Amino acid sequence: MRLNNFSTKLNPPGVLSVGAIDSTNNILTESTTNEFVDIWAPGENIYSLDGSNINKFHGTSVAAPFITSLAVLIQNEWSDINPELIEKLIKEGATKYKGRWGTQNKNIRLVNYKDSLKLCSSTKTR
Repeated sequence: MRLNNFSTKLNPPGVLSVGAIDSTNNILTESTTNEFVDIWAPGENIYSLDGSNINKFHGTSVAAPFITSLAVLIQNEWSDINPELIEKLIKEGATKYKGRWGTQNKNIRLVNYKDSLKLCSSTKTR
């Protein structure tokens, strides 16, 4: 199910909406692409188990675990951190990029583990 036309007024703090990019950092056609996407992660040719077989998958469903794992790493560094600050560190640590979706250019934030974790360390010591 694709939620490209899904619209909501809910944007709870501490929750990240994830989109998927391809190997050239352009937005996948299999990705959620609405205006609520906060962060983009790899979502093309991601290997995963499919029953007892290993297959390639595409889309937002395989991009989201990249963001979840970064949130876990941040929480591992700073055990009493709140979800809103995790969201902020992931967004602020992201690399700004102009991605293509069809014929359109969109300003997107690409997940950046290194910069988000560096930001976590510097914020934590303040």
